[in-house]
Amino acid sequence: GIPDAWSMVKAHGRLKFQTASFPSNVTHVWYAAYVAARAGLSQLLLQLPEVPGPAERCSMLRPVCHLLARRMQAVQPGEIAPLSGVSQIDSADLLRADVEESSGFQDVLVSLLLGRGFAFGKLPEGTVEDWLWYRLHLVHLLGQDDDQSPDFKNHLEKLRNQAASLGPSHFENIDADGRVPGAGVIPGVPGVAPAMQTLNSVKVLLLTAQFGRALQQLQLQDRSL
Repeated sequence: GIPDAWSMVKAHGRLKFQTASFPSNVTHVWYAAYVAARAGLSQLLLQLPEVPGPAERCSMLRPVCHLLARRMQAVQPGEIAPLSGVSQIDSADLLRADVEESSGFQDVLVSLLLGRGFAFGKLPEGTVEDWLWYRLHLVHLLGQDDDQSPDFKNHLEKLRNQAASLGPSHFENIDADGRVPGAGVIPGVPGVAPAMQTLNSVKVLLLTAQFGRALQQLQLQDRSL
């Protein structure tokens, strides 16, 4: 049969951490929350705090997961049923989560909910997809989930300009320092490759609705396109 969402997240965690006992610590729990958020699994985010085991030691897991579930629904209004069991959370909960000892996976989720930038070099094995997922959600959050609002358009345009200015090499594989080139680096800082090796930069341009620039990048690699 088709595995449920929690089974898929656990399988992903076992593979990443090379252990059969996932989740077995706090880092595992926050990783599961991160994967659930990345996949838009709102109902699983609500269920995670109830999973017996190390989740019981994560005091801020419930408020963070509930806010993330709301965030996932806000950008998928026609995709999922209205959430039930979402508790009322105030900004003080997020601030407490921000100052307590945490893992990179907790940090990235709390930073998103606080509407601020995040240095993806802090995220273990972070990818270009992680960076773009974060930035697009931040555009929605800062634009109050209204794609017609001036704030939304302004933040999206800033993201488009950054993606276009960085160049293909900034979107290649993680460099020797564990950073994702193009994710949180300053435009003009050398990347890890002199030319495009993957389609990462093209994906970024397409997902930020820069279709003409994406085609130009492809044509630089193959004139027949």
